[in-house]
Amino acid sequence: MKEQFRPHHIFCQRFLTLRFPERGEEYAGVKRRALDIIGSHDETLIEVIEGVDQICRVCLNRKADRCESPKGNEEAVRKWDAIILKGLGITYGETRTAKQWRTLIDAKAPLDLCTSRCAYRSTCTIAG
Repeated sequence: MKEQFRPHHIFCQRFLTLRFPERGEEYAGVKRRALDIIGSHDETLIEVIEGVDQICRVCLNRKADRCESPKGNEEAVRKWDAIILKGLGITYGETRTAKQWRTLIDAKAPLDLCTSRCAYRSTCTIAG
């Protein structure tokens, strides 16, 4: 089975300590599952996708398949995703095992975005 996530969900999940209780239990469960897959599964295939993924689908900030978060709407999120793609040297559609994603991220992190422009850097263990 192949999982699909946005670039910032693949990259950031392991490092964020922030919880979003206002987004509900369904969101928390999907986020925990994604964190487990990305963070500890070795052979699960993960494809990097553009736009709404399984985490977004259950988020209360999603409106008509768009992120409408107060910290950044869909256009802002797509810009962050593009910066992460460039920083990792990857493109949409690329598929790797979870272990391969972790190895790539560990080799490239932190990205410039992490330490300079990320809205969540105060709750991120990689941003220092």
